[in-house]
Amino acid sequence: MFQLLSALESNKSWVMCKEYCYLVLGALTLAAGVVLFLSPNQVATGSTTGLAIVLHHLWGIPIGILIALVNLPLLGLGWKSLGRRFTLRTILSVMLTSLFVNLLSQWSSFGAFTDDLFLAAIYGGLLIGIGVGLTYKGEASAGGGGIVAKIVSQRSFLRPGQVLLIFDVVVISFSGIVFQNIELALYAGLSVFVTGRTVDMVLTGTPFAKAVYITTRRMSAIVPAIRESLDLPVTVMQATGADPDCPTHVISVVANARQIMKINEIVQQADPKALTVVSDASEIIGHNG
Repeated sequence: MFQLLSALESNKSWVMCKEYCYLVLGALTLAAGVVLFLSPNQVATGSTTGLAIVLHHLWGIPIGILIALVNLPLLGLGWKSLGRRFTLRTILSVMLTSLFVNLLSQWSSFGAFTDDLFLAAIYGGLLIGIGVGLTYKGEASAGGGGIVAKIVSQRSFLRPGQVLLIFDVVVISFSGIVFQNIELALYAGLSVFVTGRTVDMVLTGTPFAKAVYITTRRMSAIVPAIRESLDLPVTVMQATGADPDCPTHVISVVANARQIMKINEIVQQADPKALTVVSDASEIIGHNG
């Protein structure tokens, strides 16, 4: 059985099929969170999906259409920085989400699952977090918030994570203004928090940050790639391997759950023989550079 699973994991067609299944399931789950919990209760979420929910209640345009209208121009802007493969998959994810939102809106004649705002925020955020996490597993993004973060960070002193936080705060504040209810904005913030924790759980099984240790002989290729792609502080330590003539280094970096997959990709491309160890980092004090 183990050999069969290993063979499947090494088969490119199987891997691609699995990734597209993640995209479809991710889009469907995200759409369910929007249609069945958040939008009927006027509770927004973060990123461009939350913006689409607010604009729907402001203008009356179907949410599915708004999700596409908001995201596709941003994907056009981020085409060069994201790469062709990732951008095309993200476009597919956005279009599937848009389609599923429209279909569920037409089919769910029973309306929202609950009119309790707390439950709507919790379960809506949970479903969206599962959907976004599955989309990441499909090597794509669920929306254009990350593109905004990357573009702004390249032209300012802000880091991508800080830009995403600001973007979410703006969307949440905008929802409070449009719905004229500060409590709805607070519930939206709760939904964003649940979404973030759930994404981490889907990707790694734990919401905590991760300490990553990479033992490699290709330090000069890995460190710049991590710094450029993820803007993370990196610590490099000299190590002694079995062959003293080949210099070995241990690269230490603290990353969140979403960044682990990208780090693994960088390491595999630069040094397939590198050893990567990932452990929980439930408490982080100070800053490494």
